Amino acid sequence: MCHCIETIRIEDGRPQQLVYHQRRLDATRRELFPGAGPLQLSEVLPAALPQTGLHKLRLTYAETLIRVEVEPYQRRAPASLKCVVADDIDYRFKWADRTALQRLLDQRGEADEIIIVRHGMVSDSSYSNLVFFDGVDWLTPAEPLLFGTMRERLLQQHAITAESLWVEKLQRFSCVSLINAMNPLGEVVVPIEAVQMPDG
Repeated sequence: MCHCIETIRIEDGRPQQLVYHQRRLDATRRELFPGAGPLQLSEVLPAALPQTGLHKLRLTYAETLIRVEVEPYQRRAPASLKCVVADDIDYRFKWADRTALQRLLDQRGEADEIIIVRHGMVSDSSYSNLVFFDGVDWLTPAEPLLFGTMRERLLQQHAITAESLWVEKLQRFSCVSLINAMNPLGEVVVPIEAVQMPDG
């Protein structure tokens, strides 16, 4: 059976962005497990969450809830990115099995993290959505691998704009922010000079 996950930011005991996580969980379960009953995050999160600091809650599920794990969050801060071409990869759902992404990450060479390129267009890194800054606006790829919860919230707030981004045009940006449920816009930023173009 395929398992999916939701990763939720717990800040000083308070789960963040539950509405967005519930929306994605519901959409995933409707498509992958159409006969499953409802699964309400507000009812399955632990009653006793760590009350200080930043923690990562990982919820694994399929037709039913499988497990909930909470651990202190250690932020990854890559200093360099390598563009890797993967035209056929499909990660529409947040699978617990990350084998396909790990294969791409293994191609990063000397870089710390990757930018996945599909059919000439930028999509995501191995663990986050991407948002590029051009000196005025923050732009995120219109065709990500995974429609992340932080990306959705920022789009609804008009803090970022979705646009098709060609890999050969990345030099018009000054930096890229790696965002996900644990990392808001601007917390993990890599200068565009530290982005390596695809091999060949």
